[in-house]
Amino acid sequence: MLLTIFLAFYALVVIIFLDNTLREGETVGAGRWDAMRFLGLGACLAWPILLAYTIIIARFRPVPQSSRGIL
Repeated sequence: MLLTIFLAFYALVVIIFLDNTLREGETVGAGRWDAMRFLGLGACLAWPILLAYTIIIARFRPVPQSSRGIL
């Protein structure tokens, strides 16, 4: 159930950003499909996964305790 909620949220975020990227490409690029447009669409698919991965790793990875202070 929790996985379904996460996947639905991921899909919602991806669809919103894909829509914005497609509209921007139509407006600015005059309908051209170049490498930067494909890169932007790929980034729309990848960044939510990378953000979630970073948050999960930061949350559950133990912080090493240093006896020397901050540095």
